[in-house]
Amino acid sequence: MLTVNSVRYAGAFKLHVSLSNGDSGLFDVSGYTNKGFFKELANEEYLKQVSVDSSGMGIRWPNEQDFSADTLEAELIKAN
Repeated sequence: MLTVNSVRYAGAFKLHVSLSNGDSGLFDVSGYTNKGFFKELANEEYLKQVSVDSSGMGIRWPNEQDFSADTLEAELIKAN
């Protein structure tokens, strides 16, 4: 089962994510910031409040926006 080891804000609406399968890289949130429930992520100060959810199965923000580890893996811009 894929889990998220860590997440931190990397600037320019990107998050640095480390996954349990050894993959790490950037997840670009900018494509989601104009979509309904995710619009709050357009606020960079709010975006910085990202954390790994309690199950480790994804990341989340205080108002319950979230992305699963599988989504992160599929859209990860992998580090070289």
